[in-house]
Amino acid sequence: ADKSGLLNRFWAVGIPDEVNGYFKEKGGRREPVMQYIFEQARPHWLSALLEEDEFADGRGRHRVNLALQYLGDGLLFPLFGPFQRRGYIFVKFQKPREFYDEIFLWQILSVLQAIHIRYCMIIETLRNKVKLTQRESEVLELITFGKTNPEIGIILGISASTAAGHVKRIFLKFNATDRVTVALRAQSFIH
Repeated sequence: ADKSGLLNRFWAVGIPDEVNGYFKEKGGRREPVMQYIFEQARPHWLSALLEEDEFADGRGRHRVNLALQYLGDGLLFPLFGPFQRRGYIFVKFQKPREFYDEIFLWQILSVLQAIHIRYCMIIETLRNKVKLTQRESEVLELITFGKTNPEIGIILGISASTAAGHVKRIFLKFNATDRVTVALRAQSFIH
């Protein structure tokens, strides 16, 4: 999810190390493919971006081709939720894009949007119940995704020691001494 305008704050599963390395290297800079998908506010096939004017030049085309090389073709979905929380997801399918029609694309988007909205509501409910600040809420999300203090710092654009301070305050609010306990107690608040 992206609330701060940093479009490459993400938590991924099954992403090649080369892609994760790219996002770590770019830090808080805006990623043009994600930016384009949000601006268009509709799903796109990754391979179809090569047909768009925005990716006709060498640099844009190179980025899309790299993504195709490491990830293969798939659908890019922008997600818009309550509390100004945006999300972005890439979904890869076994069959080529010609197999899928426009209705399928919009059906998948509807399901993903519903999941994203539910996620946003859970996070906001938890934030209000535990009286977390906005930043503590973001840090808690990253803790539950298994991120370390240095990783949290990179993702949020803060120092590792500032991230550690937020983690300590979260531990106090959950009366916990470790990240696993915090994650489990956070989960108990949303049921």
